[in-house]
Amino acid sequence: MGRHIGRSRGRTIYREFDGPTVWTVTAYNIDLSTVNSSLITNLDAVQRDNVLLNSNLLNSQTELTALKRQFETYVNSVSKIKFAPKTPLSMEIRFFP
Repeated sequence: MGRHIGRSRGRTIYREFDGPTVWTVTAYNIDLSTVNSSLITNLDAVQRDNVLLNSNLLNSQTELTALKRQFETYVNSVSKIKFAPKTPLSMEIRFFP
């Protein structure tokens, strides 16, 4: 609900009509190339961080797989060990004359 009534340096002036009320609104022009350049810079930084994080994730997954294999080997080797049955505590007590 506005009507363009003029342009000045770096801004546009509109007259707004809202029922019986009329007022002047100034809309400032924004240099979108600066905003776009800033967004591209931020996106590049995030993409570099993402590559680094993906690399760290792959390294962690590789290390986790190696640790799982080591743990499985340990569990398998422990299960093969035969433990001597424990003697009851009453038999371990020696009486001296």
